[in-house]
Amino acid sequence: MAQAILGLPNIDIWEGTSGELLSELAKAVPDNIRSGRQWPNNARGLSAALKRIAPDLRRMGLEVILPAGLTGHAGQRLVTLKRLMPGSAENASAV
Repeated sequence: MAQAILGLPNIDIWEGTSGELLSELAKAVPDNIRSGRQWPNNARGLSAALKRIAPDLRRMGLEVILPAGLTGHAGQRLVTLKRLMPGSAENASAV
């Protein structure tokens, strides 16, 4: 899962719902990976996976921001992926 997220093109910053992220990831990985046990079946499963792998992604230079409640103008739970700049203060503790 982490490799698929890190493999997304041009994600200096990405914001959307877990369902939208799952759709983006599904386009980027082969069928045999999507059909595996480790691949989430729905947006809820992806959110749970993101919570588990967020520390690893941060160490790899990608911050995952998961909402505590509803956000955005439509009252959705928006997930934010943000690329950390090498050598930044945010990333210094993760290295």
